[in-house]
Amino acid sequence: MKERRKSWIMVGGLSIASFIILGSTISTVGIFLLPLTKEFSWNSKQSSVVAATFVLSLQLVSPAVGWLLDRIKAHVVMTIGALLTVTGYLWASSAHDLFTLSTAMALSGAGVGASTYLPCTVLATQWVEMRRGLAIAIVVGASSLGGAVLLPVVEHLISAYGWRTSMQCIASFIFICTTPLFLLLIRQPTNIGGMQAAEQNELPGLEVREALGSKDYWSLAVMMVLTSVGFMGVYFHIVPFLVDQGFSSRGASLIYAATNVTSFVGFIAVGMFADRFSAKRTLLVSLLVNALGIFMLPAAGYSSLSIGAAIAFVLLWGATLGAPSQLIPILLMESVGPRRFSTLFGINTLLAGLALSVGPVATGAIRDATASYVRAFEVCASLMIIALIPMLLVRCVKEFDFHIHNDGSNTISASTALEKNTVRSIWRKFLIRWRERFHG
Repeated sequence: MKERRKSWIMVGGLSIASFIILGSTISTVGIFLLPLTKEFSWNSKQSSVVAATFVLSLQLVSPAVGWLLDRIKAHVVMTIGALLTVTGYLWASSAHDLFTLSTAMALSGAGVGASTYLPCTVLATQWVEMRRGLAIAIVVGASSLGGAVLLPVVEHLISAYGWRTSMQCIASFIFICTTPLFLLLIRQPTNIGGMQAAEQNELPGLEVREALGSKDYWSLAVMMVLTSVGFMGVYFHIVPFLVDQGFSSRGASLIYAATNVTSFVGFIAVGMFADRFSAKRTLLVSLLVNALGIFMLPAAGYSSLSIGAAIAFVLLWGATLGAPSQLIPILLMESVGPRRFSTLFGINTLLAGLALSVGPVATGAIRDATASYVRAFEVCASLMIIALIPMLLVRCVKEFDFHIHNDGSNTISASTALEKNTVRSIWRKFLIRWRERFHG
């Protein structure tokens, strides 16, 4: 009971970090694009480069972060990441050209990558086993809640004091709130899967080379790449699109913030459904709902449908926008085991990051070529549907179990099992539980 309470306290601490750092950075990058475009007379593609470099850098550091998490203390990695984020935002606030601004945002993106999504997801996965879907939902969903709360604040700061002062405020906020949290609270569990975390080579699971030869691993990677392009192609362009359609800047920002509210609720719902019905089935439905939500966004440009379409977009797209990032780690853990999970998840995140950086630039380029965002959003929705194909190829997962001998020694085996419960597997589980109960 004490260990369970400690696990959920850790989940709470990770959620606070996600709320503060992701909520004030990646959730607000989109509203900096318009003031940057006006001040420097950039086009949509140029301003999108700032967002793209931030996201690309965030993902490029993932393999290194995953490798470090398998070898040194997590709170050290996350503290360094927070300091890099602060440094990047302070540098960006004094930039006067595209190259300097993009470089500064790349530095802050690397810091965000080292302090939030990957380490937070890894730690939540390690600390919680029985309700893993809900734990990841709370941690990752906190970033959406942070965006909903902090985005209007940042929008007000930009309107009142300018984008430079706003970036300085974000840097100060992150430094004051997160560095003590990382240094005093965040820790890795002392044991994983019943074994000491230090005994990394003794943990069940695949080595990196074995996992990279797995069809399931690459199916998950391709699916994450497709969904990443589709998601990021929409995410940073919501406010500019709505402003193009006649919405005020404040009104567009409120709609953008509303998607963060619905996404937080969606994270919790998706996590609970995943724990009950399996991550694969839940992700399948989520991708279809997300694609439908994207198709609703262009309809907001029609005066007769604007409010209804905007509400539909907020509910459908917002509730499912984080499903891939939330559920793919669960599927990956089930596929490769905990031994090299951090490293493999880092590689997976890097591949998705390369795709994430393509999304905003591609949308900006299509908008410049067609003078409209509609065709770009249609492409993004189509990618969500296409992502169902590699997902359907993931037909099974590996269950990694400890087998205890009479002499007390452990051996580790990996057995492959279909997700669908058969009569034989149910009967086998019943026999195992019966023997444990009556024969110790």
